[in-house]
Amino acid sequence: MSTVLDVLVRAVGRVITGVRRVYFEFGGELDRSRGALELTFDDGSVVVLDSGADGELMRADEVAWHDPFEGHLDEENRAFIAECGKWTAVDARDESRFAALIGRRVKAVQAIENEGGRLVGARYRVGPHDIRVEVIADDLFVDGS
Repeated sequence: MSTVLDVLVRAVGRVITGVRRVYFEFGGELDRSRGALELTFDDGSVVVLDSGADGELMRADEVAWHDPFEGHLDEENRAFIAECGKWTAVDARDESRFAALIGRRVKAVQAIENEGGRLVGARYRVGPHDIRVEVIADDLFVDGS
């Protein structure tokens, strides 16, 4: 079974071909401050980075994010979404902090650990721009530099 670090390291040498963010949507408005990051690579592989179930550690999945509410919604699900909101994936390649990543090769991935030495984030080294992902208080935050 692969560890999160194994999944992160597999990105090295791959070219980023797609970026999606999974933002929280409520009342038709997206909260673009937090949410999972999905990277697609030139070999067809995918990695989704998000906060883990404990709200402290980072999780890395090698399967594209799927919207559990996609498709036909019954009345109960529509009422739930109206009252509570839902997570929604959006193509982020046009957002300035992600546009520069498209077509670039991942040169390195550096783990970010908390004080206890546990994996809470990562920095992807990609050409002149880096992308930093880190779990803070149960949410994944993403910064470009």
